[in-house]
Amino acid sequence: MTEELQNFPESQESMEIEQIDLSGSTLTDDARYTEQHDIDYTGSLVGFTAATLEEIFEEYKKHAFVIGFGVRQSTTRYTQTEPKKVRGKDFVCSKEGFRVKPKNQKTPTPIPGQKQKKKRQVPITRTGCKAFIRAKKNKEGMFEVEEHVMQHNHELTRREWQHLQRSERKITEDKAKVIDIMAESGLRPAESYCLMAYEAGGENVLAHTMKDHFNYITRKKIMEIEGGDAQTGIDILNQRQ
Repeated sequence: MTEELQNFPESQESMEIEQIDLSGSTLTDDARYTEQHDIDYTGSLVGFTAATLEEIFEEYKKHAFVIGFGVRQSTTRYTQTEPKKVRGKDFVCSKEGFRVKPKNQKTPTPIPGQKQKKKRQVPITRTGCKAFIRAKKNKEGMFEVEEHVMQHNHELTRREWQHLQRSERKITEDKAKVIDIMAESGLRPAESYCLMAYEAGGENVLAHTMKDHFNYITRKKIMEIEGGDAQTGIDILNQRQ
C-alpha cells in the first residue's frame, strides 16, 4: 500500500492534507492519556468534574478506549421546576440492555416440500451489560461523576480493534474538509481513504473506517443533489434564453 500511496502526484491539495491533524479524537497509548490529563483511565472516574456533559462523555470514551468497549448516551434527568434544566445524565456501555423483537414479527409457517430459507445470523450486540457512569450537577454548578460501575458481562475488545467501536469512529470537521478536497481533485473514495490512513499513521489512528468514509461521501452527494438540482435547472434555462 505504501508504494501505491507514494505514486500520488504532488499538489496543493496534498500540501493542505499534511497541515491538518488527521488523527481521531482518541489516543492510542495509555501513557499519553496519563501525561496529558494526569488521570488513570483504567480506574474509576468517580469524582471527575466538568462544566458540560459533553466533557464527561469524552472522558468516559477515553476510559472505554483503554479498557476495550464502546459507549453511548442514555437517560437524561431534568429538574422538576420550570423551566426544566438538565441535572444529570447516564452514559452506558454499548452492550447495555437487550434487543427487542417487534411484536408483529411472526415466524413463517413451514410449507411441506418447499425449501426453507436460512435465517440471517445477526450478531448479538446487546448483552444486558450494567457498566455505566452517572453524572450529576453538584452544588458548584459543575457536572460530577457520582457513580461508576466498571464490571462488564462480555468479552472486552482487543486494542487493535478498539478503533472500530462506533463511539470511537468520528469524521471531524477538519477530516471532512480533506475528504472534500480529495474528492474535488478526482480521487476515488477508496484512494482518498487509503491516503488519509497513510498520512495519519494507520487506520487505528485515523479513527474512522472505510465504511464511514464512503457513507460521508454518499451523504454529501445526496445533500448536494437535493439542495442544488433546482438551482442547476434554473441556471441551465437562463443560459438557453
